[in-house]
Amino acid sequence: CPWPSGDLDAVAGIASDLDDARRRICREQLIGLTTLYNQLDEGAWKDLRDLHVELDEAVAEAYGWPKHVAHDPVASNRRLLELNRAIAAGEIDYRPFA
Repeated sequence: CPWPSGDLDAVAGIASDLDDARRRICREQLIGLTTLYNQLDEGAWKDLRDLHVELDEAVAEAYGWPKHVAHDPVASNRRLLELNRAIAAGEIDYRPFA
């Protein structure tokens, strides 16, 4: 999957906040990630859910896409496939770690 070229500092900051929140909840509740995410699916941990939404939107923006693409798996997959195709065809200069 192509690496985004936008504001990765924003993505890293939100990802760090999300990781801190997960660790805090797991430590306080004495649970693992599977239990945490099962509970999240059942409606628990709104703050963690909100961080996931923020992270998804920041990643979309880092790709240069509108935030709403983060909430549409069909649109995001289509965009990623097109980006992969363009990179493979040499239409886009791609050096993610240069």
